[in-house]
Amino acid sequence: MSPLSCVDRTIIISNRLAGKGKDWRAIERLRDLLLDRGVSVETHVPESAENAREITRVAVSSGIGYVVISGGDGSLQNILDVVAGTDSALAALPAGRGNDFVRGLSMPRSIDGLALSILNRQFRTVDVGCVNNTFFGTIVSCGLDAEVGRLTAGGSAFGGMVGYLIQALKSIRSFEAYPVKVEVDGRVVADGEMTLVACANTPTYGGGFRVAPGASPTDGKLDICIVCRVSRIKALSLLHLMAIGQHPGHPEVTFLSGQEIRIETAEPLIALADGEVIGQTPLEISVKRRSLRVVY
Repeated sequence: MSPLSCVDRTIIISNRLAGKGKDWRAIERLRDLLLDRGVSVETHVPESAENAREITRVAVSSGIGYVVISGGDGSLQNILDVVAGTDSALAALPAGRGNDFVRGLSMPRSIDGLALSILNRQFRTVDVGCVNNTFFGTIVSCGLDAEVGRLTAGGSAFGGMVGYLIQALKSIRSFEAYPVKVEVDGRVVADGEMTLVACANTPTYGGGFRVAPGASPTDGKLDICIVCRVSRIKALSLLHLMAIGQHPGHPEVTFLSGQEIRIETAEPLIALADGEVIGQTPLEISVKRRSLRVVY
């Protein structure tokens, strides 16, 4: 990738559903801050996820400097593969339930901070993950946590970690372990009944759950957290430890890292990436090193 081109041009794409439709004031403020400093700004409200991808594709192909998404983790994930590998930089106005993408990639969280970063041309290049040909920025997982994430995304009355905790407590009451085989860089590292497997590019999911506290989006690898079969009581204990990132070293938890991961299960399991259902096992997961520019 070459130095940023057309840095005086920015496109802002809104998810009309994110933040319950309350994000337009933030978009207008960011737009005005940039316009006042001579930056050319376009704003769009796509009709669908595919329309958002097409708008982004056109902007990126024209050499746009910055693509700003107003929305949540799913809105960002939707256009990741369009922006990755290009000269455009991705930014966000966080308006979702979890906002782990912004948190994990150290992107500005305030309107003023984002405007200042764009004006100062501040960006860095980070890794992204890929699972079964779908790009992700934070974490892909299957097992208990994926089921919790699916239920949370399906309409929890609470956002962030609170909503995740509520659904986790509900799910633990009836969860079962799953027969899983995990292969990392060509070597089988786990084969048996497990509670969850998470492959992380950044530390958190579920609105701040620190499932992989050591994960970094700039080290060229993914951190893998494997929790073997545990009782419901132990699952409750682990839930608290995972929320604050104190589970490394727990006897039922294994951490590894690698660049190529394969997850197979006896029965298909739902898989989540960036809080969105992306399909079922088996999963082929890899890291795309330093392939995405992000504002910071």
